[in-house]
Amino acid sequence: MGEIADMILDGILDEQTGEYIGPGVGYPRTMQRDTPGDATNGVIHYLRGKGIKDRAEQIKFIENYMRSIDIKPDNMKKTAMCEKIQENFSSFCSYYQKNK
Repeated sequence: MGEIADMILDGILDEQTGEYIGPGVGYPRTMQRDTPGDATNGVIHYLRGKGIKDRAEQIKFIENYMRSIDIKPDNMKKTAMCEKIQENFSSFCSYYQKNK
């Protein structure tokens, strides 16, 4: 694969515009706010890549992470939880490593 494609797949370049958006996070991402489900897709994609393929297990893992950072997920939509995770994705990755 080409260098640009690798940078998009790693999340260094925006998957929609090709612009530089920062250090890679290991999956494609975009800064376009009008792209529905962007945060959700990124978090779910990460968990699927780590072997958590069942949707119910993914949601349970996300809810447990939210509780671990003192946020009650009970009345939150999945999208809102994933947007919160995206604010500090490295913390979520560390949580996964400790709780897989």
